[in-house]
Amino acid sequence: MTRMSPNAKALLERYRSAEQLHPGERERMSRALLDRVARGEGALPGIDASPLAMPEVSWLAKLLGSGTAKLGLGLLALAVIAAATGLGS
Repeated sequence: MTRMSPNAKALLERYRSAEQLHPGERERMSRALLDRVARGEGALPGIDASPLAMPEVSWLAKLLGSGTAKLGLGLLALAVIAAATGLGS
């Protein structure tokens, strides 16, 4: 990354100071935002700030989550392979 010239640094500092809120304004906006949230209004219009809920787990995920089911599916797969290749007879 190239170094900024002194003029570029000065321009950037002027931009930052013009764009940032003064401490009093920042405090006033923070207080207003906290008051709205405390009243139950959303932080911003159109934003749902309700608590997140975990999605329900499907029956397939529950089935495949158990070790017994995995063992059973593995044995079933071996039986199918053995039957298809004629190893059982």
